[in-house]
Amino acid sequence: MSEPFTIRRLQLQDAPVYRRLRLACLAEYPASFGSSAEEEERVGELPFEQHIRAGNPGTFVLGAFAADELVGMCGFVRATRRKVQHQGDIRQVCVAPGYAGHGLGRRLLQATLEAAFALPGLEQISLGVVADNTAATRLYQSLGFVEYGYQRQFLKLGSDYYDHRLMVLFRSDFIASTVHEHQQ
Repeated sequence: MSEPFTIRRLQLQDAPVYRRLRLACLAEYPASFGSSAEEEERVGELPFEQHIRAGNPGTFVLGAFAADELVGMCGFVRATRRKVQHQGDIRQVCVAPGYAGHGLGRRLLQATLEAAFALPGLEQISLGVVADNTAATRLYQSLGFVEYGYQRQFLKLGSDYYDHRLMVLFRSDFIASTVHEHQQ
């Protein structure tokens, strides 16, 4: 994929394209998210649209743009309570179907991790992934995430259940892997 991409933090004016991609991802990959497109279509303003509007540096969405089209996104939410402010979560990782499988998700996640770990005092980032999503699991593992929990039957779509893998990345491990990557 030779198309140039721009990765940047979404701003208020990006809310309509964010919403469009979010709903498309929910419809395309229903087993990968806890929400459904039908549920979120009915919501006036999605939670991340509220975060984008608020401009909180501890909660953000990075978007990958091909020209003016939003084709990928990755959200980050930092814990706000004092005792857990050293933690945050990756949320809503999605690349539009026509752009998947070409390394864009890796670039987007890498940029999100760099921005998140640049926040003062942030020490660890967690995420959850549907257990049978092997491509996503491999991506997360390649960036240093390790599994710390597993929940059976986390999601239910019709009569089908989907297990959930919980993963964490510590700042020290991220820095070590980044240094190792640059030395090669």
